[in-house]
Amino acid sequence: MDMGKTLAALRKAKETTQDEMAAAIGVTPQAISKWETGVNLPDTEMVPQLAEYFGVSTDFLFTGEDSRNLTDAVNRHVMANGQFQGFGAGIELFGYMHHALSSNNLLLNNAYNDSGKLQDDVTFISSNEGFSTFTNLGFGIIAERDFFKNISDATVDLACEKILPTLAVADNYKVILRVLAMDDVSYTELLEQLAWDDGRLRATLDALITSGLLTETASKHKALGSTYHIAEPDEVRTHMLLCAITSVLGAHERSFPVFGCCAGYGDFPINS
Repeated sequence: MDMGKTLAALRKAKETTQDEMAAAIGVTPQAISKWETGVNLPDTEMVPQLAEYFGVSTDFLFTGEDSRNLTDAVNRHVMANGQFQGFGAGIELFGYMHHALSSNNLLLNNAYNDSGKLQDDVTFISSNEGFSTFTNLGFGIIAERDFFKNISDATVDLACEKILPTLAVADNYKVILRVLAMDDVSYTELLEQLAWDDGRLRATLDALITSGLLTETASKHKALGSTYHIAEPDEVRTHMLLCAITSVLGAHERSFPVFGCCAGYGDFPINS
């Protein structure tokens, strides 16, 4: 594809007229017309501006092909929400990747509503290569089968010796959920959120601290009392495991009915 055809295709995809494009980049509509019909090409110094205007690379303008174009577009889309604020946009994009893995067969089960937006039903894809599950309520995961072969003994030990036995006690898990929702949550905030008496909360916190899952520190604001967060030195791994376990359980809770399918064109969804 030559540059003229590329520019014309990009402009039409952007749903912009030649007049609007000309005004945006500071040239005449006649110049746009000549570029698109191949009468002449944009000046060299204009190419980066055109690439920015259309959100593509300069390579794409010349060749019509750019393997990085999709990655760049995804990065810009998520980062447009601000640093660490793009989780909603990321989840939405993940949803489209998830459904693409099944050649969009799951769409037959109304994974999209009439507006074209992803709905909240949990969907599950499984094949010999891996699996993916997703809900627009805020959770998604893709894993290759080999992932499970690479779980270390240290992770298994951490889960079996510390995390799972502690979470088996309902009160312990309820407190952990509040810590995951608001790191460094205070004693006062926990009392208000859980509506427990002081003795019940104190006993639960002591058990979690003894287990090594939580750390208690004095708040800088005396009115808040102590605050609580996931304990070190395994803070990152422990926090990740707690988030992953809880996300899967939360998705399962909201997942009735679950729509599942095998990956690949022509494989239709089945209820599971």
